[in-house]
Amino acid sequence: MKDSRCSGAAVPGPRFPYLIFFNILLVVFFLYAMLSRMLPQGGLDISLPKVITSAPVTAKGHVVVIRQDGGIFLDASGRAAGTKDMDAFFLGAAQLGGHVLIKADQRAHVSDLVRVWDAARKAGVTQISIATNE
Repeated sequence: MKDSRCSGAAVPGPRFPYLIFFNILLVVFFLYAMLSRMLPQGGLDISLPKVITSAPVTAKGHVVVIRQDGGIFLDASGRAAGTKDMDAFFLGAAQLGGHVLIKADQRAHVSDLVRVWDAARKAGVTQISIATNE
């Protein structure tokens, strides 16, 4: 009895069809990559208008500075302000009819900004601005 496994004849393996499939896949991927850049992209061209919500404000009014660590300074006095100081400051600003400019550090907490804004509104200040770079 002869063993068919030891006959020495080369048995074609499944490697050849996989190479053809892989080459076809590479060609399809290449065509997709090239054609996707040539075809126009979908979507609408939208041009949004520039909106100006307020007039530029100078720092001549009442200025409040909020630092990153939560420190609040009034009119660049150099000393930290507490709740009573802020209330008196905003009451004076409201009586003079002036505006309040809030300058906040980029990394300042929003809760500090809201606390200052609420204190100003509670005191009766109607013109409150936030300083921006633009």
